[in-house]
Amino acid sequence: MVGFEQLHTASAVEVGGAPHEHVFLLLELSAIRELHRLRTAAGPRSVASLPDPIGEPEQVFAETARVIDAVTGALAAAVVPGRSVVSA
Repeated sequence: MVGFEQLHTASAVEVGGAPHEHVFLLLELSAIRELHRLRTAAGPRSVASLPDPIGEPEQVFAETARVIDAVTGALAAAVVPGRSVVSA
């Protein structure tokens, strides 16, 4: 499960019953090589949350979409190296 904010990921674990080790913040995934180290480090997550744009102006939604596109593109490139990533 991938969430924008810590509230999303906490809810996935607490309400949805998702295993903690299967729950990530979107911006956490851009640092995929560091992921294991981040997940095993003690204390709160040091990766920034991506604020939920609900109730925000259209430009905030657009910026959120740009961040999601960049992070998921980087994730796809890391998961499937050598393949071109199509971006919207």
